[in-house]
Amino acid sequence: MDVRKDSHWRDVARNFTRHKLAMTATVIILSEIILVIVLPVFLKLDPNMITPSFYAAPGGGMLLGTDEVGRNVFARLLEGGRMSLLIGISSAIISALIGIPLGLLAGYMENAVRPVILRITDIFMAIPMMIAAMFIVAMVGSSAWTVIVVIGLLGWPGFCRLAYGRVISVKENEYVEAAKAIGTKTSRIIFKDILPNSVAPLLVAFSGSVAGAIVTESSLSFLGVGIQPPQASWGNMVYAAQSLSVLTNNWWMWMPAGLCLVVTVLSINFIGDGLRDALDPKMKV
Repeated sequence: MDVRKDSHWRDVARNFTRHKLAMTATVIILSEIILVIVLPVFLKLDPNMITPSFYAAPGGGMLLGTDEVGRNVFARLLEGGRMSLLIGISSAIISALIGIPLGLLAGYMENAVRPVILRITDIFMAIPMMIAAMFIVAMVGSSAWTVIVVIGLLGWPGFCRLAYGRVISVKENEYVEAAKAIGTKTSRIIFKDILPNSVAPLLVAFSGSVAGAIVTESSLSFLGVGIQPPQASWGNMVYAAQSLSVLTNNWWMWMPAGLCLVVTVLSINFIGDGLRDALDPKMKV
């Protein structure tokens, strides 16, 4: 057991718990995850069940009223939250799994591999993500997994650039040179020596990627090319606000989803700030 590593992660955990905004945000996100998973089962809520009450205001058995076809808005809010969090986390994982290994290779390998990876990264970064996502989803067809894969495939360049920069900054350190001198395999040096010392900024980038993916999915759904009804997402619930009558008279159909989006994205960003400060106190502002 490496005592120094254990001590480091204990310090990280202690610093993170002292970050009030980050801890509050963590409680909010964990509460959201529990609510969107447990409540629909516990309360037996069906987000697609149609009732005779159209545009019913909150009250009675409907906590947030009903929508234009009589569906329970609260049930759809929970399903939308589950979908938004699933897309945000899954897309960020895909982006990280593609971008981090490519960035590590580009940073460590000084042969033809580096310029090829960097040029491909530059090409992807030059493509407007929102426009590309809209085009691909429209061509392939809209579904939750299509949106996840598209956002994940378009979001890897940020991880790649960050990992590349970290490798460049640490690969000349003594422990890396020592590993090279004793004939350690390249893959082991990259993933056992360099990657663990690049975790801090990558974790912060991951939290930002989750928030960005949630916003992208919501934007796609708001524009009508993301998650399609009857499947609920916070984005396509906010889409109802495009109607002036709904915007002014039926606030319960779009405002809860909009507030949940804002609170969730802010909370994830605050968690990222807390991780940044905990992992590298010198960066604290």
